Amino acid sequence: MSYELFKKDCVKIYLLNEIVNEKTSGIEVYLESDGAERNFLSIRKEGMDTYQFNNFLVSEIPSENCIVFKPNVVGCPAYVMVTSDKDIKIDVIRNGATEVDRSFPMLAGEVKIEFAPENYTKYNLFVNQRMTAYDSQEIQTMATGAQHQLHELQDDTKSLLENISAVNTEIETQKLKKEQLTNEKNTLSAEHSELAENVKSLSGDIEKIEADKQKLTDDKAKLIDKLDKIKAEYDKDYESYKDEIEEIKRNYDVDAEILKYYEDKDVTAIEELIENAKKDIERIEEQIRIFVDAKARKTAEIESELKLGKKE
Repeated sequence: MSYELFKKDCVKIYLLNEIVNEKTSGIEVYLESDGAERNFLSIRKEGMDTYQFNNFLVSEIPSENCIVFKPNVVGCPAYVMVTSDKDIKIDVIRNGATEVDRSFPMLAGEVKIEFAPENYTKYNLFVNQRMTAYDSQEIQTMATGAQHQLHELQDDTKSLLENISAVNTEIETQKLKKEQLTNEKNTLSAEHSELAENVKSLSGDIEKIEADKQKLTDDKAKLIDKLDKIKAEYDKDYESYKDEIEEIKRNYDVDAEILKYYEDKDVTAIEELIENAKKDIERIEEQIRIFVDAKARKTAEIESELKLGKKE
């Protein structure tokens, strides 16, 4: 099966130390334009971590123990043949990315990595196990182990799917519960708002009732006070005041209608009415005296002027 590889994508082979230092593994590279295989050690640049090999940029990363082949452009067909006595790990990382996009775990032995160009826009990458360093018994054992691992993974996958299904069911249950609780909360909020309005309205009614009650209480107190005054006046011996009133009328020549006028003003003690009447009469007499004196002086002045005129 092919894998699409574009320019600037990276192919990492994790065997740098084994190839360069230990010499326990090897790489042969082939370019159609050269027409022959070349050993990797013959193309690398000593003391350089990055160098050009035809249309490929080759990098060595000791910290990751890997060799990187990055096509700058899509050119002629090429391949890399890797031989190793240990299992081989090959990763592909897309241009500009940091995470592995595709990984090819290969067995110890011989692995061929082919770059087949298509319309000069991309490579079709083929990674094939050509030979293996394991014998048939080891391969059978590995196959059995792989099969066992596959069954375990399938069981784990089944268990995970069941767990995922159960979790999804629980999530849906919790969503419904959340929705139900949200609706209940909204209902309670609406009821709370309505109750708050009712309480506010009742508070206003209570305040009005309290005010009306206080007014009635005050009016009652005023009526009781007025009734007490009326009763006090009612209990007095008004007959005993008749002679005193007649005496005042004789002494001050006050019309009875004036006294009657003052008697009709609210409910006032008769002693106070009499006292006020005396004061009013005195004020009237004082005003009469002032006006009479003024008129007398004016008359005297006129008479004096007339006498002087006759003498002349």
